[in-house]
Amino acid sequence: MGAFRGKNARLLTMIVAIAVIVVFAYITISNKNEQKANEEAQKENITKVDKVVLKNLDEEYPASVHEVVKYYCNVLQCMFNGQVTEKQIDQLIDKERMLFDKELLKVNEYSEFVEGRYSEIKQYKRKKITMVKFIVDDNDTVKYWQNNNAKMASIKAKIYMGGEHYSSFTQKYVLRKDKDDRWKILSWQNTDEKKDKKDK
Repeated sequence: MGAFRGKNARLLTMIVAIAVIVVFAYITISNKNEQKANEEAQKENITKVDKVVLKNLDEEYPASVHEVVKYYCNVLQCMFNGQVTEKQIDQLIDKERMLFDKELLKVNEYSEFVEGRYSEIKQYKRKKITMVKFIVDDNDTVKYWQNNNAKMASIKAKIYMGGEHYSSFTQKYVLRKDKDDRWKILSWQNTDEKKDKKDK
């Protein structure tokens, strides 16, 4: 009887030990999977900003009017998504200004421009407003003309803002080609549909 009880005790101990190992392994694997999922999610969020910031505009400048404005809207969307660091904001501002025509840069002195952007970002963050998405018109809608031997173009983009109140507006961008044959943003203005129809 005593020997039988001893075998049962060892068997029970072995079963408990195996159960503990299985539970420990399950917890470990679950934690690793959760950590990996969190890392992947974080990596995805970082990549959206980094993809814009890391674009080398000296070597990979957008080739068309549509692509310039699309990249510019991507810069703005990154700025106003509520998830960027100060370092990233500074990098995004630098990218933004690289798209500006020399005349636009002259009337937007760097330090004042940076201060204004930070103020806007802070205001949007306080009001919990984000730039949800944007749609830039296709290249075949671009209007071209000449002005004092300079090549000019205009294109429109629809901007969608989210927050307590969902809203949208249309912006018309005017661009000019520089001496390096690159389209640079000269100005932009908000438009409504009635004005848009009159412009056509």
